[in-house]
Amino acid sequence: SPVAVVYAGGGIETGRSGSGLLTGAYMGNETVSAQLERAFKAPGVKAVVMRVESPGGSALASNLIDHTVQRLKRETGKPFLVSMGSVAASGGYYISAHADRIYADRATYTGSIGVLFVKPSLEGFYARHDVRQDVFERGDWMGGTSFGEDWSPQFQASADSAVRRHYDLFVSKVADGRGLDPKVVDEVAQGRVWLGADAMKHRLVDRI
Repeated sequence: SPVAVVYAGGGIETGRSGSGLLTGAYMGNETVSAQLERAFKAPGVKAVVMRVESPGGSALASNLIDHTVQRLKRETGKPFLVSMGSVAASGGYYISAHADRIYADRATYTGSIGVLFVKPSLEGFYARHDVRQDVFERGDWMGGTSFGEDWSPQFQASADSAVRRHYDLFVSKVADGRGLDPKVVDEVAQGRVWLGADAMKHRLVDRI
């Protein structure tokens, strides 16, 4: 039977796929979602395979791709399979979680079910080098992502809560897609990376 294959490679970003000077090729949720739409709805196609080669990226973009996958599975009733390359971790696993069957290589790096948020601060550097920053803010939360200042305890608490909410969502997505209890997923999540053979033992993938 005819099978459509969609290639999902590179870091995951919002918008359209492209290539950056420093980051290399990346996949955009708009491009991948459109490719999945065409694959699922192509006449005669009996199943869709997504080949994933990605270390992850944007949580929002990953979530949007996952929404597309779930919607198209509902609308068409066609099987959706994932074939993992050398790495399908973090967001790369997120977009795979609702596959009907996940295949990995023994040496595939996968899992990494976790959330990372980085906010650099140059406040100390500015102070040591007499760099003055004039700040014009409107609203109490405007400076939250500024590189020019450290986080206040309020900002830190807000960021911690947001990361926790995203992590719980990730775990729930995997639990739903894999038919596992969220507590079982949490035990193998927490940002840990697994090789394909170990991932199969933990029921994160189905076949080698």
